[in-house]
Amino acid sequence: WILFSGVVSTLLGLVVSVFAMREIDVDNNNAVSAFQPHRGSPFSIIREILMTTRFWRFLLFIGLLTGVRLVFRHLDATLPKYLTRTLGCGAP
Repeated sequence: WILFSGVVSTLLGLVVSVFAMREIDVDNNNAVSAFQPHRGSPFSIIREILMTTRFWRFLLFIGLLTGVRLVFRHLDATLPKYLTRTLGCGAP
């Protein structure tokens, strides 16, 4: 049932995102207009993204979160074995 409910909710989200959502652009004066994607070659768009400081701050943040997650995963994997070895079989 869990897999079935996941498939149903994914399909429902797909239908909502395709038919019920639209992309808009809001300027500083709260005027709404249709969103026009940036035109250009993929390499120029990637170069433009790589030159922004906002992207590098985001990448640093993701790297820090990944490091924290690795530490917690390491503790999750090794701490039970360590406690059993040091405190014996009755360790909590």
